[in-house]
Order: sequence, then C-alpha cells, then structure tokens
Amino acid sequence: MAKLEMHRSRLATLKKTNQKLPQIKTWGRGRGGRAWRKLREQIILRDKQICQHCGLLALEPEVDHIVPLAAGGTDAPDNLQVLCKSPCHANKTARESRGDFS
Repeated sequence: MAKLEMHRSRLATLKKTNQKLPQIKTWGRGRGGRAWRKLREQIILRDKQICQHCGLLALEPEVDHIVPLAAGGTDAPDNLQVLCKSPCHANKTARESRGDFS
C-alpha cells in the first residue's frame, strides 16, 4: 500500500511541474535501431547489393559481420559485407555457430 501512495504523490508532483511521465522504449536500439538501419543501407549501397561471397545480385541482402561480434568484430563499415540470404549467409552463420570463424 505504501508503494501506491508513493507513486500517487509522485504523479501529483509531475502534474504540478507539468512534466511528462518517462516513456519506456522497447524498440529502436541494437540491430533494429535507426543507426543500424542507416548503416545497413549504406553497406548495401556500397556493395551495390552484390553478394561478396558468390558475386550474384542479392535479392534479399543480409549485412554480415566479416569478423563476428562474438569473435571481437565491430560494426565498422570495413567489417561489414553484403551476403545473399541463402545460401551464403546461412552457410556462414552455420559455420560460425560451430565455432568456425574462418
């Protein structure tokens, strides 16, 4: 019950000072965030949507980390490449999940 009273008084204080309640954001960060989407688009344009493994036009381009984040890679553009979703990206991901980062 004390928590309810505390929240109620805090709400009254916020109303008096004309402040907004803090909003919780559950989207827009990490791989789904605006910065990643912008970087992804830049890499696709840079690579002309061509798979860097097989050399074919990637109809469903995946932006892939050359050195995976789990192996110490970064989101730097020189560590990113376009791969076709299947089979190139799928095969690379399968190898990496087995611990083969070559």
